[in-house]
Amino acid sequence: MASIALNNSNSLVIIDKNQWRDQLSKMEAFPDVVLLSSWEQEESDFHKIQPLITKLIDLGCKYFVCAGKYSESLHDFIDDIVLDMSLSSQQKNGSNIMTTWHDADTDDEVADFFLYLKLSGHPS
Repeated sequence: MASIALNNSNSLVIIDKNQWRDQLSKMEAFPDVVLLSSWEQEESDFHKIQPLITKLIDLGCKYFVCAGKYSESLHDFIDDIVLDMSLSSQQKNGSNIMTTWHDADTDDEVADFFLYLKLSGHPS
């Protein structure tokens, strides 16, 4: 497994789904836009990533780009987390968090969209 130095970046690449807490704790800047792939993710397994989504929101992530076969369901799942956090007052800026899904876009289209958000400061 290769090491990717992202400590001084606000980009996040999850290399090992079991090590994301360690990766986040080593970062000096935190992602404001995150790309999540759900090509093989079963809809019933989304609850396993809830701690990651909650932590990213707590750290200031404002935009989740979901790509893949189950991306619409993942998008809805993240929206539900944002709503739950807003209702429980854990996250006061829930209405400022955006999600999109890209279940029919090509890899290039998703990458272009994600990079546009990163470079433009993303639309609010």
